[in-house]
Amino acid sequence: MTRRKLGWVPGSSGGGVVNLGFDVGDGAVSGLSYRTYTPEDGPGSPHAREPELEPEPEPPGSAAAPPPGKWDAWRMLLPFRPRPKRPSPQPLDDAGLFSYLTASWLSPLLLGRGGRQRLDQSTVPPLSAQDASDRNARRLRRLWEEEVSRRGLAKASVLRVILRFQRTRALVDAFLGASFALMSVLGPVLIIPRILEHSQERRGSLAQGVGLSLALFLSECLKSLSLCACWIVNQRSGVRCRAAVSALAFQKLLQFKSLTHISSGEAISFFTSDVNYLFEGVYYAPLIFLSSFLLLFCTISSYLTLGPTALISTASYLLVLLLMALLTLLIVKKQKHTAEVSDQRIRVTSEVLTCMRLIKMYTWEKPFTNIIKGLRRKERKLMEKSGFIQSLNTILLFVAPILSTLVMFLTHVGLQLELRASTAFTVLAIWNSMRLVVFFLPFSVRGLRESQSAAERFKRFFLQESPVLYVQAGTDPSKALVLEKATLSWQRARPELANRAAEPDSNGHAPEGTPPPGGLGPAGTGDSLAPALHRIHLAVAKGTLLGVCGSTGSGKSSLLSAFLGEMHLLEGAVGVRGSLAYVPQQAWLVSGSVRDNILMGSQWDQARYRQALHCCCLARDLEILPFGDSTEIGERGLNLSGGQRQRISLARAVYSDRETYLLDDPLSRRGRHVGRHIFEECIRKALRARRWCW
Repeated sequence: MTRRKLGWVPGSSGGGVVNLGFDVGDGAVSGLSYRTYTPEDGPGSPHAREPELEPEPEPPGSAAAPPPGKWDAWRMLLPFRPRPKRPSPQPLDDAGLFSYLTASWLSPLLLGRGGRQRLDQSTVPPLSAQDASDRNARRLRRLWEEEVSRRGLAKASVLRVILRFQRTRALVDAFLGASFALMSVLGPVLIIPRILEHSQERRGSLAQGVGLSLALFLSECLKSLSLCACWIVNQRSGVRCRAAVSALAFQKLLQFKSLTHISSGEAISFFTSDVNYLFEGVYYAPLIFLSSFLLLFCTISSYLTLGPTALISTASYLLVLLLMALLTLLIVKKQKHTAEVSDQRIRVTSEVLTCMRLIKMYTWEKPFTNIIKGLRRKERKLMEKSGFIQSLNTILLFVAPILSTLVMFLTHVGLQLELRASTAFTVLAIWNSMRLVVFFLPFSVRGLRESQSAAERFKRFFLQESPVLYVQAGTDPSKALVLEKATLSWQRARPELANRAAEPDSNGHAPEGTPPPGGLGPAGTGDSLAPALHRIHLAVAKGTLLGVCGSTGSGKSSLLSAFLGEMHLLEGAVGVRGSLAYVPQQAWLVSGSVRDNILMGSQWDQARYRQALHCCCLARDLEILPFGDSTEIGERGLNLSGGQRQRISLARAVYSDRETYLLDDPLSRRGRHVGRHIFEECIRKALRARRWCW
């Protein structure tokens, strides 16, 4: 479902406020329009909203509503909390510590109406205000800005910020890990020897035996509760971190003027893979605290029980854990290499399927088949190696505890030291709990390694300096668009360096390696500092129909991008009065029907909709489609021709009813009759009848 989102950000100068309008769909986001206001306009306040877009008040427990109090998050540390008179819509917000750790706050939801209550949208409670992505994203942004101000952008660490983001929960998790380690050795060290002594003494009372058994049962229950509490705390911390990182990265992505430092594939890969890697890092990395405490307590307790030979088992476990960590890192490396080969194979396969007619015409089937088979063979070998290493890791998981205790007892007996059955049984029970550490270690190492690389990409892609919004609100009501000696570039550089790069030499030629003005577009990868637009002075009067002609790469699209705020302003000023509608060269469509792509979440107006269809010459196309304007057009308009996609993009701009229209090559991919109809009915009549057209 596509919907319209509006955001307000302060202008770069003049105290104005820019209203950014974005069309948000399931798979992509496009900034189609923005509107500028000055403080005198009334709704130009950063906290103002247009009346028709004012949201309804949210309930206290919803994700969009602010938290009711400052200390509400700390109230959960109370062991038990009485049921409030006005309970929160989310039962978790009213839960105490015991209810939170045991997940008993879910019982009313699961057992409602005798367990026959259906879980649907009306019965599932809303998200807790503490877990709202907007709130956590603001906190993560604040912590990142503090990190940058303290250490600088180059030395700032995302992992350090994430650790501060969950500092309290990390301390709680460390306490729970220490409790788990203590309960793991408490039973074998103190209770099991008493039970063995009681079983050997025939005069022991029954009450004492029952009491020792209940004490052992209670210690195991506390051990299980501590472990489950660790999982619950880590999981909620991971959910909050993933929501905050996703929201912050999405906000930063919308602020970029052009994606010159990140490709669309890298952005999609970050939101689909890297965010999950950060979640796994927050989820599994704290298990290292649990493993460290457990190894420390097992070493101390076994040393006090058996003697110095217990250190042999500790050394064996350390060697095994080190070996498993190395194998896990090797598995991660192999899987990364496998993913690269898989991406290459999928990319080649997609190109072959796209150009199948050309391949068959030139009889290139066998060469491309050999290429795909070679990539698949390489991918399979890497998967086999990764599986073999994973098998070794699994073998160590089961063999390591047995080998370490065997070496320990053999050394103890070889030194002719005394070994009783009760002592051996106690030491075995102590080191038996270390099996869990061997099981947790690969997850912790993999989570840390992958989250580290994901954090580096997060910093490189999204946490750079935010671009400056240079588009100002026009002050002259008779001027729609204004450029005052503006120099703009797709690359960020100092004005004096850019102007020097653009000035010709003594022979009248441009410096070597400098592209012509306008030659560097958004996708340019050159390192030249020459601006795309150099000292442009332009004023477009209200109601003017203006066409810009030029050769390929002369800067026509860059001129439109300058008014959209997608470039870097090196000097001069750019002014826009009123709202804009932009039609790019390449039509952008979302998965949905033709009507959805034209309306883009706007309110339905039948007269305006029919006018947009008529002036864009779409009426005949809708008659051909099987379901008219309700026909699904597929991913990016796969079921439509290039001309149909371009006309739908133009109809969307016409229906949006803006004040200024920026049309980038609007008559491309048109037949003679269709192009004449669009020029006469759309550009000269429909758009000219409104305020102004560009």
